[in-house]
Amino acid sequence: LTCYPPYPGMEVHYLRAQIARITAATTLCPVGFYGQPEEEDEDDGQTPLEPSEEYDPPPTEDLCENLSSWVHCARHILPQGRCTWFNPVPDVKEDFEDGDDDEDDASRDSGEGAEPLE
Repeated sequence: LTCYPPYPGMEVHYLRAQIARITAATTLCPVGFYGQPEEEDEDDGQTPLEPSEEYDPPPTEDLCENLSSWVHCARHILPQGRCTWFNPVPDVKEDFEDGDDDEDDASRDSGEGAEPLE
């Protein structure tokens, strides 16, 4: 794939990323059209949008003249390139039963005994 700035991946991934950026930036709805969901799915962080039952549409002239009548209804793309935050280094808490963990931490920090990456 030849482009500027250079993209190291495949064209299919580049096009999917461009479609996601365009969708996140251009999907609009009138203010108040979607209500706040009662519950949020904690597993994937996505909340389904449901039209509000109390929504009373404003006159068309007001929607056309006033830009503050519109909001983005698609999820924003984070600087990480995702819509939901992904922690690439999860916190791992290990319980050491012996007191020799200080030596292990010192050798791990200094890089001694590390296997080379292939």
